Amino acid sequence: MRAANLLALDEPDHVRLRRHITSRFSVRSVRSRTEEIAAIVAAAAARLRALGSPADVFQHFARPISVAVHALVLGIPDHRIDDFDRLFADPSTSQEKADFVRAVLDERRGDPGEDVVSDLLSSELTDAEIEGLVMVLMTSGRDSVAYMISTLTVALLTNPDQLDAVRRDPSLVPGAVEEIMRFGAMFVTLFPRTAVRDLELDGLAVRAGQTVSVSAAAANRDPSRFDEPDRFDVQRDSFGHLGFGHGSHGCVGQQLARREVAEAIGALMTGFPGLRLVSAEQLAPMPFAHPVATYEAGEVLVAWD
Repeated sequence: MRAANLLALDEPDHVRLRRHITSRFSVRSVRSRTEEIAAIVAAAAARLRALGSPADVFQHFARPISVAVHALVLGIPDHRIDDFDRLFADPSTSQEKADFVRAVLDERRGDPGEDVVSDLLSSELTDAEIEGLVMVLMTSGRDSVAYMISTLTVALLTNPDQLDAVRRDPSLVPGAVEEIMRFGAMFVTLFPRTAVRDLELDGLAVRAGQTVSVSAAAANRDPSRFDEPDRFDVQRDSFGHLGFGHGSHGCVGQQLARREVAEAIGALMTGFPGLRLVSAEQLAPMPFAHPVATYEAGEVLVAWD
C-alpha cells in the first residue's frame, strides 16, 4: 500500500501509477460496457422482484450491482465474486484481503482478459505496485456506488415532484445522478492535504506545512455556487460539484459510477410500478461509515404494487 496508494501519493508517482488504470475507466471504455452493465442491473432487478415487496434496496439491489460491475471491470473471476463481496464489505483482516488480491493476480496471469488487473500484469510496474493498486481499487468506489443508488432512491421517493419529473422524462436521470452527488455527497470531508508552499485560496492564507481538509458536503451546498442548495432538484445544473473529488485526485472511476447509478435508477423507476419508500435509516442520524467521515447508506426499505 505504501508503494501504490493513489489516495496518498503525490507527483510524480501518482501520475505514473494512475495512467496504468485510467483507460478502463474512460468514457469510451464505459460506453463499451453498457450492455454488460445493463445486464447486471436487469439481473439484480429480477432478484429484487423475486424477493417480493417490501425489500431493502441497498442490500438486495445496490450492493449486488456495485459488486458485480466492480468485479467485471477489475477482472475478478466470477467464482471469486462472493469472496470479494465478503472480504471487502464485511469485517476482514488486511492479510485476508492481500491473500485474495494475490490469488486473483495469480489466476489472471494464466488467463488474461480485457480488464484492469490484466493490464497491470502486462505493465512494467513492480509486483508491490501492482498488488497495491489492485488493493486500492478493490477497496475503493464499490461502496460509494451502492450508497449513491440507495440515496438517490430515497431522494426521489421523498420528493414526489422530482420523482414525477424523472418518470415523465427518463432523460433527466443523468442529471439526477449529478444532483445526488451534490445534494447527498458520501464524503463529509475529503482526504487532508498539506501545503508544500505558501499560497492563498479565495482570501484564505495557507502556509507551507499547514494541513487543510476540504468538506465536499459543505462546498456542494455553498449558496454562492448553487441556488437554494438544500433543495433536491433533478433539473438543476449540478456540474462542478465535489462529489467525485477534484483535480489530479478526482475519482478515477467516476464515469463508470455514473453509468451504474443511471442504469440502476432507470430500472427501479420503470420496472417497479407504484414504487414507494417504507423506511430509510439514512433519514435519521447514523454513525459514520468509516473513520474518514463518510455517510452510511443504511437500510432502504421499499414496496411496490
